[in-house]
Amino acid sequence: MAHSSSHSRRPCLYWFNPLCDLTAGRGTSFTPSEGLRDLAHDLALVPALLASPDDIVVVPELPSTEFLQSQKAAGLPDPELITWDAGSDPPPELLQRRIAGLHPWGWSPDSVAALEPLAAQLPDGTASPSALWSESRRQLYSKSWSAAWLAEVIDDLHADGGDSWLCGRDEIGITCREESAVARTVAEGFEAGWQRAVIKSDFGAAGGQQMVVNAAELKGYQRQWLRRTLVESGAVVVEPWLDRVVDLSAQYEIDEDGSICFLGTRRFLSDNRGRFQGVFVHEIEAGLDADVRGWLHGGDNDRLPELCARLGGLLQARLPAEYRGPVGIDAFVYCDAAQTLRLKPIVEVNPRYTMGRLALALGEHVLAERTAQWRIVRVKDVIDAGFTSIAAWAEDLQQRMPLEMTEGGGRISRGVVFTNDPTTARSFVGMLAVGESQVDLEKVTDVPRKV
Repeated sequence: MAHSSSHSRRPCLYWFNPLCDLTAGRGTSFTPSEGLRDLAHDLALVPALLASPDDIVVVPELPSTEFLQSQKAAGLPDPELITWDAGSDPPPELLQRRIAGLHPWGWSPDSVAALEPLAAQLPDGTASPSALWSESRRQLYSKSWSAAWLAEVIDDLHADGGDSWLCGRDEIGITCREESAVARTVAEGFEAGWQRAVIKSDFGAAGGQQMVVNAAELKGYQRQWLRRTLVESGAVVVEPWLDRVVDLSAQYEIDEDGSICFLGTRRFLSDNRGRFQGVFVHEIEAGLDADVRGWLHGGDNDRLPELCARLGGLLQARLPAEYRGPVGIDAFVYCDAAQTLRLKPIVEVNPRYTMGRLALALGEHVLAERTAQWRIVRVKDVIDAGFTSIAAWAEDLQQRMPLEMTEGGGRISRGVVFTNDPTTARSFVGMLAVGESQVDLEKVTDVPRKV
């Protein structure tokens, strides 16, 4: 299809495989639910926001011309789009060309199997997809690996001056591989003062594949979930449920020489069960209470960035020697029993692209002084709110907050931009909302009830 490639270099190929966390733990035999398949289908254009005009993004179907024109009007990237069901079909003829690099959302058994046929088209000396996958890389996806890493470094982080603002050992998850060990850990936790607990599958994504427990003894349905999860993932991580205040994601890139670069931190939005909803592109402190904003700075604007840079160096030393590309560390601020704000600096490591990385990329296209969020909206929520169709909702939204560009059309100043075509979405729509303040955004980021 037509796009604005300069043909100045070989293209890199991008593919959105958001189930990489799950296939890392379960292998290619993993069968995703219909909702997960819809997520991969609907948000297939997400990597286009990370790509350059010379690059290729593979998608299950091409968007409409009208939608692509809306992306251009917003100044968003315009890579070449090629249709390919990368999980099922062999590469199409259009991909029989030299390729500079392969960039799935994450390397895992599904992306290795899909992209290995393109290995011969990579530059000489480039590692093939199969060479990039190993047990050590698989372990990076596991919650148990992240919990063990936090347990290993927390004392050193405290020694660096973090006693007053970082979590303690009691907040670090405990890995269990048997049902009896889980029951014992939960019971001991409640005896020690836990009000709630969370049991996380060792391999999960976006806050899913976890269960919140409100009592020391597991109920029958909870034991059934636990048994099934132990069979699927091999382990779970048990930890106290903490009163989250701010969710954060630090973004890094491992360069070709093996060095690590800290790119920045973004705040993401989650529901009351910790499941991902969206991410701030700019003004990540928007809407927070003054005491929380003050705590984030701690009287020293460098405290959080310095910690993130330190964690990046510690992480680099633990990555497989061949690891290159994106990696993120999720963290969160919580309020403890004494009503003191603290940071859990390592919740999980994401050895892949993340929505935090997407937010950094989108930030290049948004006026820096604006508050901006990228959100995932569920089609079901729109219909439940009384709209006759997702298209009617999208039209209503853009009428209430039309696109406004800076002088010369360089950046988005205000408005709503959809990052996949709402008219063809099965279950999910990605939406960038840009406003002058958090109050401005609240007019459109919450699905209104149609009256």
